[in-house]
Amino acid sequence: MYNCFDYSRCSVTSYFPVYVYPPDGNSLSSGIDSFVKYSVAHAFDASPHVTYDPAVACVYVVLVADDIQTVYNKSTIEHLLARLSYWPGSGANHLLVSVSRRPSAALALTGVDTGAAALAQSFFARELFRAGYDIVLPPARGVSHGDTWEHLPLLVPARRKYLLTFVGEQSYMHDSSLSRKHRFDSSVRGYKIWDSLYGNVSLHFYGKQVSYDDTIIKVLKTMEANYESDAFHFEFICSTGTGIRQPGISGEWVLCGTEQQQKELLLTSTFRLIIAPVDTSLVSTEMLQTMLYLALKYGSVPVILGDCVQLPFQEAIHWSRAVISLPKARVTELHFILRSYTDTDILEMRRYGRLVFETFFGSTKAIVDTVLTLVRHRLRIPAFPVQDEPSPSIFNDSFVPLREPVVESAVEVEEMLGPIESPLASPRYYRNFTFTDSKFRLPGDPFRSYPFTPFEPALPGDAKFVGMVI
Repeated sequence: MYNCFDYSRCSVTSYFPVYVYPPDGNSLSSGIDSFVKYSVAHAFDASPHVTYDPAVACVYVVLVADDIQTVYNKSTIEHLLARLSYWPGSGANHLLVSVSRRPSAALALTGVDTGAAALAQSFFARELFRAGYDIVLPPARGVSHGDTWEHLPLLVPARRKYLLTFVGEQSYMHDSSLSRKHRFDSSVRGYKIWDSLYGNVSLHFYGKQVSYDDTIIKVLKTMEANYESDAFHFEFICSTGTGIRQPGISGEWVLCGTEQQQKELLLTSTFRLIIAPVDTSLVSTEMLQTMLYLALKYGSVPVILGDCVQLPFQEAIHWSRAVISLPKARVTELHFILRSYTDTDILEMRRYGRLVFETFFGSTKAIVDTVLTLVRHRLRIPAFPVQDEPSPSIFNDSFVPLREPVVESAVEVEEMLGPIESPLASPRYYRNFTFTDSKFRLPGDPFRSYPFTPFEPALPGDAKFVGMVI
């Protein structure tokens, strides 16, 4: 932030004004899914931070299609970015948002020289992900806006039919035309980009055999055969019953069938296994984030094999309270680890996962609000205050308040306590711009500011003698 952001445009008292380039007149937004396009536009319009005056804006948002690299080549995309009306030479104070609705083999803006602009998308390679600056997004598979709790299953019982489930197939693309989409031939943002995004897993680049997760498959099959007291459900090839496999990046595990078919299994799963891509340079993909989304939605505790993964909004969410993340080398101890979780642990992880889903994942508006809140929080700019809600009256309009007449009694001179003191002003609120680094509230509204008490905190007893001006 200190190296790529112009703070002079973002006063602490500005309330974080954001300008969004109109998607209908922007070539970079032309290929966006219609639902995503208009739900994201609606979410920005409903945000109190959005301004229609670009001269006063702190951040400029550009909506970019997630399959932009299938429409334009890299140089064309960079040219379109440079032609944006308020794009400075480096792209400072710009946020490029690429929201996906379904998994694909698209790379979004990966490999494109975006300068100092921040990226918010689901696909990231390790060498191109700037921690604390770029933002990993979940898929926009939910509703446009509004509450989602009515469509979510119950959190109980803690133990479901299966202890652990996994249904997926490892993707491998033989088509050389597809592989060429994943080549980079230059350095971007000072990082050295390798010839192949997949390195050791790409048969069509180096003539080597793809390194599948054979060991993981063998261990899981052995676990299913040896521990009959616990029920498991594993499928490593998309069968005719689960339908065709969904598209994905070469070397990663992809889902089989429709969401309805996946839902039926997730509702009976205590834990849901998510296997990271073979290539550890891929820290986030659309498919991986989709698996996480579905597990949280249907109350199955996610178990991620692969500690190289970047989870959505990682700086704001305590993911260890909702997700079990293990290195792939721990797969031989996976059953022992899962059996160590008590019913209380499982329900608490499921409860926190539900709060995360409803607050940050459940709707397109929630995703947009979280992105803006993260950037605003990094700039230490307070949010708009929460709206005052008057307490509703329990009486109807015909109610007449009961009043008891007050009879003033004569005060005897001996009982007077002294002269009447002058009025004392109420305490003032001094800390409106002091406590801007508080954690996101769960449960609650993490996108608004709440009032603090105006009273001074308690001081140590020696403050009046040392370090305190009286």
